[in-house]
Amino acid sequence: MGFCISGIDEKLVDSKVVIHVANTHPLIKLANTIDWKQLIELVLPDLKNSTAKLKWWFGRKLCLRTHLGVYLLQQLLNTTDRGIEQQIKFNAAYQLFCGKTIVKNWHCPDHTKIEEFRSRMSPATHCFLANEIARLAVKKRFASPAHIDIDSTIQEPNMQYPSISNLLIKTVGMAKNIKKLIAEKCEDLVDKLPEVDMKTIKGLARKYFFIKRKKSDKNKEKKEAAMKELWRAVSKTSWSVLEHTHRLLEPFIFDSLNKRQQELATQFASKAPTYLSETFEHNFESAVKTSKIFSMHLNEVDVFNKQKENKPLQFGRQFQVGRIEGNFVFSMPNYSVRMPDAETLKPMVRANLNTFQQPIESVGADKAYYSKDNEQFLLDLKVTEVALQKINRKYNDPPDNPLSPERLEKLVNRRSGIEGIIGQLKRRYQMGRSRMKSDRTIESSGYCSMLGFNLAQLSRFLTGEAVKKAA
Repeated sequence: MGFCISGIDEKLVDSKVVIHVANTHPLIKLANTIDWKQLIELVLPDLKNSTAKLKWWFGRKLCLRTHLGVYLLQQLLNTTDRGIEQQIKFNAAYQLFCGKTIVKNWHCPDHTKIEEFRSRMSPATHCFLANEIARLAVKKRFASPAHIDIDSTIQEPNMQYPSISNLLIKTVGMAKNIKKLIAEKCEDLVDKLPEVDMKTIKGLARKYFFIKRKKSDKNKEKKEAAMKELWRAVSKTSWSVLEHTHRLLEPFIFDSLNKRQQELATQFASKAPTYLSETFEHNFESAVKTSKIFSMHLNEVDVFNKQKENKPLQFGRQFQVGRIEGNFVFSMPNYSVRMPDAETLKPMVRANLNTFQQPIESVGADKAYYSKDNEQFLLDLKVTEVALQKINRKYNDPPDNPLSPERLEKLVNRRSGIEGIIGQLKRRYQMGRSRMKSDRTIESSGYCSMLGFNLAQLSRFLTGEAVKKAA
């Protein structure tokens, strides 16, 4: 068998290559299907009100078509700001999706502008964008909102596990940064500031961590002694810095700090005293911890116990996910971190009605969503099949639900299909663990994961990869 060695000894030189992207390309089909005007109407209010004096452009005139295309493409591919910038520069199909041939003076936005555009939209707007793609699928008859299933999931934030040792290290790390700010802004306090020996404190934390956790009195005493030693070292340094932190909060000095420095000063002044006092009572007086400080840089974090053998304690925020027939998802804007299941069933049903403007025929949800009030609410809406799973106990005067046991079993099995979709949201997108670093952007990333999933699903239907099952 022969081999072709043509071009082995040649070097590449400047050349021009013409790339033809056919109309059958998945991204071209997706771009021609999306209602760009409707998306612009959703994002425009946030853009106009997110900067001073209602200036909604970034130096040069903002091209909404380009930025929206980049934003949607980033969620579809689930990539970083720098990553999507590089991919657009070297991929002709990506450039066409972002409007290269239809936008005057088109150029690929810088990664900083990509981040700025996304961050200027509120979490609710990200939610509405995800719902809009699902509504578009219903309009194209790829999905039906008459049959819905509802479930919840926990999104982990971008933070360490909130153990006491980790948070104590974070506290002394913030104290070190605050010390630098005080030395920079208040020269008269330089001699009064303590030395922050991070190496010694991390050594104490390492010593505590590597003590064996066997249930013996000897190891238990060692662990307690190591934790107390770590607390004393952190407390001595942090309280010395806290004594002078109030100077940074004075109006004249505080206004001279940038946004990140202002957040650092306020978080350290508010959280460090509370956490040090609480850990003292917990370690030295065996008191139960009452405050919910799980992170030093995040405020909207809570702990969830699903009470399942394969699920330990989870830290983050809860999202409600609704699935419609055709495997598209929708949601509602969060009004709390916990978003309790039974409490959010009615808002989720209303979100479905407001988004799709079509009556609901069947609803499926697990036991956490059941209450007599919720069941009666769905029956009053003339929902034909209400498949809310009940807890195994007796109910006084339950609503008269005409659903047969055989049909209930089928709807329960149908509802279990949403678990696979949530698994996709967690593995392929940011619903499992967010890459963002602030409360607002972490919440937005949860809705962005639903948006990316809906875009991928819509693309599969447009290319014929997914076919709607006959009713």
